Amino acid sequence: MASDNGFFGHTGNEEFDRILAQVGEQMQRFEEARKELSSLKGRATAADGQVEVEVLPSGALSSLQINPRAMRLGSEALAEAILEAAGNAAKEAAERMNEIMGSVTGRSADFSQMLQGKLLSLNPDAESDLHDPQLKDAMRQFQEMRRRYGL
Repeated sequence: MASDNGFFGHTGNEEFDRILAQVGEQMQRFEEARKELSSLKGRATAADGQVEVEVLPSGALSSLQINPRAMRLGSEALAEAILEAAGNAAKEAAERMNEIMGSVTGRSADFSQMLQGKLLSLNPDAESDLHDPQLKDAMRQFQEMRRRYGL
């Protein structure tokens, strides 16, 4: 709930107010990204435009258009064209998703991996695919804040 005194208001504790203001700004950036991601789709064509596909950020096919002329390609060539277009559309969606999330987090990462089950643990001491000391330090600070303020 936003107030006249910032997203969360003022607590009277300068450090805590600063942290809450940063959290509020980050929440706003995440909400903007969520809106963008909700309509994100990758699009691509193959076989000289005879096959058009649209995919969601997860890579799931959301639309497939096959021009009747594409039937002349034969089943094997048509299947290859569909797979080519789907792969290119998924790559486009993943790149756009990485741009959107990178603008929110301020870092470059392959967020599309998260959709494939490679999620980052919120435990800073857990083994993960991501070995970023700054992120681990930020997560430790977050855990300390949660402990200190009973969040």
